[in-house]
Amino acid sequence: TVFVAFMIVVIFGLFNIITAIFVESTISGLKHNDTKRKYAQQYELEFVKMKLCSLVSRMQILHGRLAAVSGNEAEAEDTRDLRAVYIEEDEFIEILEDDEVKRLMTDLDISLYNPGGMFDTFDADCDGKVSMLDFVQVIMKLRGEPQKNDIIGCLVSIHNLQDK
Repeated sequence: TVFVAFMIVVIFGLFNIITAIFVESTISGLKHNDTKRKYAQQYELEFVKMKLCSLVSRMQILHGRLAAVSGNEAEAEDTRDLRAVYIEEDEFIEILEDDEVKRLMTDLDISLYNPGGMFDTFDADCDGKVSMLDFVQVIMKLRGEPQKNDIIGCLVSIHNLQDK
């Protein structure tokens, strides 16, 4: 009986040690994952910022070229100020069909199946022009897969329109 009691105490102690090792390794693994996640978020933020700057720069260049080709020298010169850059639908479609713009949009996780159909998405105030500010804001909303809150937001907007 003393032997059985001794074995129970030893087995209980051994299982406590094994459990402690397992818990400690799990906690240290979680700390490592948190650090990796923070670095990944920071990298993604820098990546998106870099790609967005490249996209805006490319669009400014293309807008300037298209304005110069159409004979609008004043608009071609005024592409340095983002607030002054407005893109009309035909120009928008031509810019989105540029290979470099397509690549940058893909890098930003935005699908471009029908550039012509996307103009309405970017033209929030329905004035026939897209400002660069509107463009950047819509790009940030279009990134990635649709989330539950995107669908609920659409549903709420539709209900508000129906109530009017």
